[in-house]
Amino acid sequence: MAQKARRLALHARTLKWVAIGCGSLSLWLTSACQTSCGTNNYKDPVLYVDGRTRTEGDHQVYESTAINGEWLDFPGGRTFRLVHNFCNPNITTLTLQIAFSSTPMTGDAGDIAFATGDVAVVEKMEPNALVIRNNTCSEQFLYVKITAPPPQPGDAGPCE
Repeated sequence: MAQKARRLALHARTLKWVAIGCGSLSLWLTSACQTSCGTNNYKDPVLYVDGRTRTEGDHQVYESTAINGEWLDFPGGRTFRLVHNFCNPNITTLTLQIAFSSTPMTGDAGDIAFATGDVAVVEKMEPNALVIRNNTCSEQFLYVKITAPPPQPGDAGPCE
Protein backbone atom coordinates (compact mmCIF):
# COMPACT_ATOMS: atom_id res chain seq x y z
CA MET A 1 0.00 0.00 0.00
CA ALA A 2 2.84 2.43 0.82
CA GLN A 3 4.50 1.63 -2.50
CA LYS A 4 1.26 2.41 -4.36
CA ALA A 5 0.98 5.75 -2.51
CA ARG A 6 4.58 6.64 -3.49
CA ARG A 7 3.84 5.82 -7.15
CA LEU A 8 0.72 8.00 -7.07
CA ALA A 9 2.68 10.88 -5.50
CA LEU A 10 5.45 10.53 -8.10
CA HIS A 11 2.86 10.39 -10.88
CA ALA A 12 1.14 13.52 -9.53
CA ARG A 13 4.47 15.42 -9.34
CA THR A 14 5.36 14.31 -12.89
CA LEU A 15 2.00 15.48 -14.22
CA LYS A 16 2.42 18.79 -12.40
CA TRP A 17 5.83 19.41 -14.04
CA VAL A 18 4.54 18.33 -17.45
CA ALA A 19 1.62 20.75 -17.10
CA ILE A 20 3.94 23.58 -16.02
CA GLY A 21 6.29 22.82 -18.92
CA CYS A 22 3.47 22.70 -21.48
CA GLY A 23 1.97 25.92 -20.16
CA SER A 24 5.34 27.69 -20.29
CA LEU A 25 6.01 26.42 -23.81
CA SER A 26 2.57 27.52 -24.95
CA LEU A 27 3.05 31.00 -23.46
CA TRP A 28 6.50 31.33 -25.05
CA LEU A 29 5.26 30.20 -28.48
CA THR A 30 2.32 32.57 -28.35
CA SER A 31 4.51 35.56 -27.59
CA ALA A 32 7.34 34.53 -29.95
CA CYS A 33 5.02 33.99 -32.89
CA GLN A 34 2.98 37.14 -32.48
CA THR A 35 1.98 38.47 -35.91
CA SER A 36 0.36 41.70 -34.81
CA CYS A 37 2.07 45.04 -34.32
CA GLY A 38 -0.43 45.94 -31.65
CA THR A 39 -3.23 48.42 -32.15
CA ASN A 40 -3.74 49.26 -35.80
CA ASN A 41 -4.40 53.00 -36.02
CA TYR A 42 -4.82 52.76 -39.79
CA LYS A 43 -8.10 50.87 -40.16
CA ASP A 44 -9.34 53.01 -43.06
CA PRO A 45 -7.14 53.69 -46.07
CA VAL A 46 -5.40 57.05 -46.13
CA LEU A 47 -6.70 58.87 -49.21
CA TYR A 48 -3.74 60.24 -51.16
CA VAL A 49 -4.50 62.59 -54.07
CA ASP A 50 -1.18 64.47 -54.34
CA GLY A 51 0.50 62.17 -56.86
CA ARG A 52 1.29 63.23 -60.43
CA THR A 53 -0.42 61.81 -63.52
CA ARG A 54 0.97 62.68 -66.93
CA THR A 55 1.16 61.30 -70.46
CA GLU A 56 4.39 59.80 -71.82
CA GLY A 57 4.13 58.73 -75.43
CA ASP A 58 1.06 56.53 -75.70
CA HIS A 59 0.80 55.72 -71.98
CA GLN A 60 -0.44 57.43 -68.85
CA VAL A 61 2.07 57.57 -66.01
CA TYR A 62 1.37 58.06 -62.31
CA GLU A 63 3.99 58.73 -59.62
CA SER A 64 3.06 58.95 -55.94
CA THR A 65 5.91 61.44 -55.41
CA ALA A 66 8.89 62.55 -57.44
CA ILE A 67 11.44 59.73 -57.29
CA ASN A 68 14.11 62.18 -56.09
CA GLY A 69 11.71 63.90 -53.67
CA GLU A 70 10.27 62.92 -50.30
CA TRP A 71 8.60 59.50 -50.39
CA LEU A 72 5.36 58.57 -48.59
CA ASP A 73 5.59 57.62 -44.92
CA PHE A 74 4.46 53.97 -44.85
CA PRO A 75 4.51 52.61 -41.28
CA GLY A 76 3.43 49.09 -40.42
CA GLY A 77 -0.30 48.58 -40.78
CA ARG A 78 -0.93 51.66 -42.93
CA THR A 79 -3.13 51.41 -46.02
CA PHE A 80 -3.06 54.01 -48.80
CA ARG A 81 -5.66 54.63 -51.47
CA LEU A 82 -3.56 56.30 -54.16
CA VAL A 83 -5.80 58.15 -56.63
CA HIS A 84 -4.28 58.18 -60.12
CA ASN A 85 -7.41 59.07 -62.19
CA PHE A 86 -6.49 56.85 -65.16
CA CYS A 87 -10.13 55.82 -65.66
CA ASN A 88 -8.64 52.52 -66.74
CA PRO A 89 -8.42 49.15 -64.99
CA ASN A 90 -5.71 47.90 -67.39
CA ILE A 91 -2.37 48.60 -65.68
CA THR A 92 0.70 47.94 -67.86
CA THR A 93 3.36 48.18 -65.13
CA LEU A 94 3.30 48.70 -61.40
CA THR A 95 6.55 49.60 -59.63
CA LEU A 96 6.61 49.64 -55.85
CA GLN A 97 9.82 50.72 -54.14
CA ILE A 98 10.60 51.09 -50.45
CA ALA A 99 13.35 52.71 -48.45
CA PHE A 100 14.24 53.34 -44.82
CA SER A 101 14.71 57.06 -45.51
CA SER A 102 12.09 59.56 -46.66
CA THR A 103 14.50 60.98 -49.25
CA PRO A 104 16.54 57.94 -50.33
CA MET A 105 17.78 59.45 -53.61
CA THR A 106 19.72 62.15 -51.76
CA GLY A 107 22.06 59.64 -50.14
CA ASP A 108 23.26 56.12 -50.81
CA ALA A 109 20.91 54.45 -53.29
CA GLY A 110 21.72 51.13 -51.64
CA ASP A 111 18.84 51.52 -49.22
CA ILE A 112 16.20 51.33 -51.97
CA ALA A 113 14.50 48.03 -52.78
CA PHE A 114 11.58 46.78 -54.79
CA ALA A 115 8.70 46.21 -52.40
CA THR A 116 7.85 42.52 -52.20
CA GLY A 117 5.84 40.32 -49.88
CA ASP A 118 3.89 41.79 -47.00
CA VAL A 119 5.61 45.18 -47.02
CA ALA A 120 3.41 46.25 -49.95
CA VAL A 121 0.23 44.23 -50.38
CA VAL A 122 -1.94 45.42 -53.27
CA GLU A 123 -5.45 45.06 -51.88
CA LYS A 124 -7.37 46.51 -54.80
CA MET A 125 -6.76 47.93 -58.26
CA GLU A 126 -9.56 50.27 -59.26
CA PRO A 127 -9.98 52.19 -62.54
CA ASN A 128 -9.01 55.40 -60.69
CA ALA A 129 -6.99 54.25 -57.69
CA LEU A 130 -4.68 51.67 -56.16
CA VAL A 131 -5.17 50.44 -52.58
CA ILE A 132 -1.93 49.23 -50.99
CA ARG A 133 -1.14 48.13 -47.40
CA ASN A 134 2.03 47.64 -45.37
CA ASN A 135 1.24 44.32 -43.72
CA THR A 136 4.39 44.32 -41.59
CA CYS A 137 5.46 46.03 -38.38
CA SER A 138 8.33 47.91 -40.03
CA GLU A 139 8.54 51.61 -40.83
CA GLN A 140 9.11 52.16 -44.55
CA PHE A 141 8.87 54.94 -47.11
CA LEU A 142 7.04 54.25 -50.35
CA TYR A 143 7.35 55.25 -54.00
CA VAL A 144 4.78 54.04 -56.53
CA LYS A 145 4.90 54.32 -60.32
CA ILE A 146 2.08 53.04 -62.52
CA THR A 147 1.80 53.04 -66.30
CA ALA A 148 -1.33 52.26 -68.29
CA PRO A 149 -2.55 52.66 -71.85
CA PRO A 150 -5.13 55.37 -72.46
CA PRO A 151 -8.62 54.20 -71.54
CA GLN A 152 -10.66 52.65 -74.30
CA PRO A 153 -14.38 53.31 -74.58
CA GLY A 154 -16.19 51.03 -72.14
CA ASP A 155 -13.02 50.09 -70.15
CA ALA A 156 -13.90 51.59 -66.80
CA GLY A 157 -17.49 52.62 -67.08
CA PRO A 158 -18.20 55.99 -65.53
CA CYS A 159 -15.03 57.66 -64.33
CA GLU A 160 -15.60 58.78 -60.72
